[in-house]
Amino acid sequence: MKYTKEYLQFLQSAMERAPDFGITRPCDIRLDKLPEAKFNRACELVRILWTPIQDAIPGYLGNRCIPIAVKLYATLVAHDIPAEIVIGTIQQRGKTLFPCTVESLHHEVEHPGGDEDAVSLHAWVTVGGDSIIDGGLASRMAASGDCPPVLIAICSPQGRMSS
Repeated sequence: MKYTKEYLQFLQSAMERAPDFGITRPCDIRLDKLPEAKFNRACELVRILWTPIQDAIPGYLGNRCIPIAVKLYATLVAHDIPAEIVIGTIQQRGKTLFPCTVESLHHEVEHPGGDEDAVSLHAWVTVGGDSIIDGGLASRMAASGDCPPVLIAICSPQGRMSS
């Protein structure tokens, strides 16, 4: 519950600060949860889309968060599921991964790097409330050994994540 409250606070802040990044389109999601029927439809769409995503982006998905998020977002929105791509940082076992800050994002927007420059950020899709779809996290957790053993075979870079 602690993480839900913290995530929602960060999400609210991001929604309020979006214009600072030139994002003027109103946010499609809300801080409250998606209605159950739409949530179930979103889950069904992700299950249907997952194998084609893995076929299009084979191997380790832990560093493919942006193309995965774009494909998921486009599919959900095309099916009238409110969704947004969220850019941020994550923590895994107390360690900050992809230490993205507002300042680093502003710098990237104002001074975009070249094709070879890495940007320290993570992307996922949210459908409202604390419901997120993170297509790269399971692969990363499997590679780092933080995935539950029962899921290692299907989440590892050598395996396939299935529904």
